[in-house]
Amino acid sequence: MGRLEFMEERQRFRPIQISNESTKRQGSPCHQDDNAHGGKIMKYSGPELPEDIWSHIHSLMLLRDAARAASVSHAFLRSWKCHPNLIFDQLNLGRAGISRGFISRVDHILKTHSGKGLKKLKLDFTNHYNAKASSYIDIWLQMAITAGIEELSLKMFSRKGVYNFPCSFLSNESRSSIGYLHLENCAIRPTVRLGSLRSLTILHLCDKVKSIMAPSKFLHLKYLKISLCCTYDYLSLVCFLDAAPSLETFILSVSIPSERVDRKSIFGDISPFRRMPGYRHGKLQRVNIARFYSEKSLVELACHILENATSLECLTLDTTRGHYKCGLTGSSKCYPMRNHTWTFQKQYRR
Repeated sequence: MGRLEFMEERQRFRPIQISNESTKRQGSPCHQDDNAHGGKIMKYSGPELPEDIWSHIHSLMLLRDAARAASVSHAFLRSWKCHPNLIFDQLNLGRAGISRGFISRVDHILKTHSGKGLKKLKLDFTNHYNAKASSYIDIWLQMAITAGIEELSLKMFSRKGVYNFPCSFLSNESRSSIGYLHLENCAIRPTVRLGSLRSLTILHLCDKVKSIMAPSKFLHLKYLKISLCCTYDYLSLVCFLDAAPSLETFILSVSIPSERVDRKSIFGDISPFRRMPGYRHGKLQRVNIARFYSEKSLVELACHILENATSLECLTLDTTRGHYKCGLTGSSKCYPMRNHTWTFQKQYRR
């Protein structure tokens, strides 16, 4: 496979080789990949284990450690080519791996991966996303989804642009193995009808969710979390809830504006509350709205849930910013709330 990545911090490993007797067992998805390198390798002196057990041990390592192990072991080299969890973040790559050549490192690893056994792909672009990265990400996602991936996470923290998630990758019914989908700071603009996503049970969206309420159904979705850091018509999220008839838990995190906007507040807008007739959310049991404030569409959403979620067990409207709670700093003092949040709390209790 040539020189592997992550060699900057390479440590000494005791070479390991599985005996021929133990590797004859069937069951490993990469068993048919023969040793591609010669050279003298010390034989492991411990108990002989089946190759699928070695593969499982390899899958539990951090990605950089798994790469190092593969560079000194034929057995781990085989399992490296079908490593189930490809997590590209600072914890797995190290600070040096994140800061230097991030795109080339990820591309090298994915190109050498066979696609077999791939279950999880996580890409954390911390200030590394740019126009060049977009075409690479499209290729990586195509490979992962085609391989039957079960967990997909994209986190894009960058001021250089927004990644347009290719919803067409999810339109093929044969590519419905995804059970967990996390998209952060990705633009989602479906131009085609999404597939039924039969296996999707957990969905986490952060920002840029405009147009996600396409005419699609998330029939088995049970957990939905949406985080928004910009103004939004929150009542429109009802259409999303309606598209998930099995939804049990809904978490919404909003951004409280730095200044009061009275014209959008229930105290500044005296027009009647909007209603969304015809919607019922029979399975919805738990709802949490973090950073709840007096934005009218947000209050309308809360009222709609109270009126139409017939199985609702708990509705939490958290009017703090999460870090105002006492005791988080080790002292007995609480963080002060902003004036507009405190004003809303007093008026809402009347």
